[in-house]
Amino acid sequence: MRVIRAEKEETAKAPPKALDTAALAKLPQALRQELEEALSRLDMKRISEVIQCITVAEVDLGKTIQEHAEKFDYSTILAILRKVP
Repeated sequence: MRVIRAEKEETAKAPPKALDTAALAKLPQALRQELEEALSRLDMKRISEVIQCITVAEVDLGKTIQEHAEKFDYSTILAILRKVP
């Protein structure tokens, strides 16, 4: 009998790209506020919905935020959001 182990997908993935305030500043303030509120409440469904809206407007930014969200790196997203003037 042979046992084949599959490596976890997560180990093969590269770390998410860094978020920056300039990219987030391009988003409408209402959308940034919605994301911040959803992250603060840890509302995973709403976080996903807001990220989808962001992806429609800014594909690369949406993907980067999604990568952080998939790793539950909400504190990083919040910290960058709160630096946006």
